[in-house]
Amino acid sequence: MSPSVDAAVAALSQVASIAFAGANPFRQATALQLALTRPQNAKFEIFDVSGRRVRTLLDRKMEPGSHRLRWDGTSETGKSVPSGVYFFKVGSEEVSRMMRVVRRR
Repeated sequence: MSPSVDAAVAALSQVASIAFAGANPFRQATALQLALTRPQNAKFEIFDVSGRRVRTLLDRKMEPGSHRLRWDGTSETGKSVPSGVYFFKVGSEEVSRMMRVVRRR
């Protein structure tokens, strides 16, 4: 590769990102991929369509790298949530995103 291409590839690898890593819609479980470039606090919450928090899957400091965040379709109490639309709120000091996901049973 040329020096400019190498620099562009290196710059892209330093960008934090959030992306689906599982099925949407899903039946049993789905996942997100969170990529961080440095140690930082991260949070992953799930809300129903009324805005009520269903579950917090992550709320802690994370190391740099790629992290798979999996949701098994259960609430904080461990009960299976009904079919419907849910929202993933995922954020860190570098990146934040709200994503819509559909649960089908």
